[in-house]
Amino acid sequence: MQVYRQTGDKKYLAPIPRALAYLKKSELPAGRLARFYELPTNRPLYFNKQYELVETADDLPTHYAFLVRSNVDRLERDYDKLLATPPARLRPAKKTPKYEMSDALTAATRQAIDGQDERGAWVEEGRLRAADPEGNVRQIITTQTFIENVDTLSRFLAAV
Repeated sequence: MQVYRQTGDKKYLAPIPRALAYLKKSELPAGRLARFYELPTNRPLYFNKQYELVETADDLPTHYAFLVRSNVDRLERDYDKLLATPPARLRPAKKTPKYEMSDALTAATRQAIDGQDERGAWVEEGRLRAADPEGNVRQIITTQTFIENVDTLSRFLAAV
């Protein structure tokens, strides 16, 4: 739908009815969706607190969203609204901000690149509190560091 808003080309709306039908078929009670579904049965799959693959949601870890809010109804309303809006009246998303090259951005980019291990991962000291209560794991990858570094690299590429 975002690409259609940008381009006005209805070909980008073509797969949406099938996607909405799939999401509706996949909805669980209370307007939720499982994070994972088995192919081709479409049964919801979960991991319990021992990280065993299970088919029930009664013993889920609390640090990961194995169940998410569906939002299918909102998506369908957005789709219907787009269909009713003439392409000339679409409001494209705001343009991506321009990034200026600077010594600080160059230094941050160099630091992000140099901070990668041989696999290209940003590994740092830390603990896995839930998955490793004994504290045996000392080297971890954090989402926060990943996000910060990818943001830095993206801003550098946009500036170039």
